[in-house]
Amino acid sequence: MEFSELKNKIVYDIQTGEKIGYLNDLNIDLKNGKILTILITSTKTPTFLKNKVVTTTLIELSWHSIILIGVDAIFIDIH
Repeated sequence: MEFSELKNKIVYDIQTGEKIGYLNDLNIDLKNGKILTILITSTKTPTFLKNKVVTTTLIELSWHSIILIGVDAIFIDIH
C-alpha cells in the first residue's frame, strides 16, 4: 500500500465510532523503514460559538493504534 492511498482517509475511534479526523502524514524510522507514528488532522467547530471558528489540531498516535485500514477509512483504538 502506498502513502497516497492512506492520505486523507477518515480516521475513526473504533470503540466510540467518533470521527477523529483525517490521516495527514506518517513518521518513519529511516534506518529500518518502519512506520512509527501517524499524524491525524482533526478539525472541530465549537458549537457554542455563534460564528463558526474552526480550530485545527494535529494528533500524533502510534502506528500500533491502528486496528483496521479499510477502503475509505482507518479505525484506531486510542483507549
